[in-house]
Amino acid sequence: MINRRSAIEILGLERWEALKAKGAIMASLGEKVSNGKPTGRQAIVIGVPEKLPLSQLRQRDIIPGELQGMETDVIEFHQPKLLSLFPKIQEADPFRTKPHIPAFGGISFGHPEITAVTLGGLVYIGGKAYAATNWHGGNMNEGKIGDPMLVPGPYDGGTIANTLGPIAFKPPVVISGGNGGNGPAPPSDCPWFGSIASVANLLGWAFRSRTRLVAVRPRDTVNLVDKCLVGPLNAAQLTSLIYEIGDVDTRNWCEFEVGDDIHKSGRSSAVLPGTVKRLGLSIMVGLGGNRYADFHDQINFSNISEGGDSGSLILRKRDNFVGALLFAGSDTDTFGNRWKNVREIGGQLD
Repeated sequence: MINRRSAIEILGLERWEALKAKGAIMASLGEKVSNGKPTGRQAIVIGVPEKLPLSQLRQRDIIPGELQGMETDVIEFHQPKLLSLFPKIQEADPFRTKPHIPAFGGISFGHPEITAVTLGGLVYIGGKAYAATNWHGGNMNEGKIGDPMLVPGPYDGGTIANTLGPIAFKPPVVISGGNGGNGPAPPSDCPWFGSIASVANLLGWAFRSRTRLVAVRPRDTVNLVDKCLVGPLNAAQLTSLIYEIGDVDTRNWCEFEVGDDIHKSGRSSAVLPGTVKRLGLSIMVGLGGNRYADFHDQINFSNISEGGDSGSLILRKRDNFVGALLFAGSDTDTFGNRWKNVREIGGQLD
């Protein structure tokens, strides 16, 4: 039986980085498949953009057949990215892109500097109401606490006059690559590595090299949520309705299991049903401009999203308990933050 442990708990950050160096963009726990048939054996499933025969790989690029005492299973896996990076935001039901006060889940939403995402729904902190959506819907790390959030988003004609409320909670995301990363890693206070760097720099000076070494500490790169909360709001500003699904009390939440039937209500693709495919994923998510962010302990769903659907709440279909916050996708899959992490990080939800 597949347990709930995330891949990063088993692999650790160093092994994850080593797998990325071999071309991996995803790791999760799953069932080993051999010759197209499930074996019933638990494995660490490794996703790569293109699966090649071993004969075409350099030795250093071969993913080991076993990690941490568990079999590995290498599969082809399409690169996840923020839905705002899809070629075009899909045209939506016009009702979802109009100004709405009171607002509700499933409609257009966003920071003045973005296009549009989805207002997921009403959540509570200490009994006070907030609107939930994504960090990237709040203009990534450039968006600040207190910035206005608009209904509808700017892509759909929203202006400052359509402000629903201010950003109240938005945990930062550690970004890698491109020119939009989080800056250099912090300096190390380890005397051993400091001494090694000093010796190397003396040798460099002796040979008139213009290059110098600096000892740094690895950055903690464990991103768990792409989350933004707006408020606090009152009943005249926001209701518990999620459009075309009904009233949803997000204090009722669940842990998804593989195979669960789910659905979501989003700005672009409206209400779509799907299933849970994998749990506990570590994934590299494209942010545009050669930037990416590693997200861990994520949930992989069948494809239920289009550009503009980020921020939707993903609900278990049988009882409308919330289990994930939709944030990324590919042409074959949708990805969500595990609700347990959404509840606990960046504003503790009721």
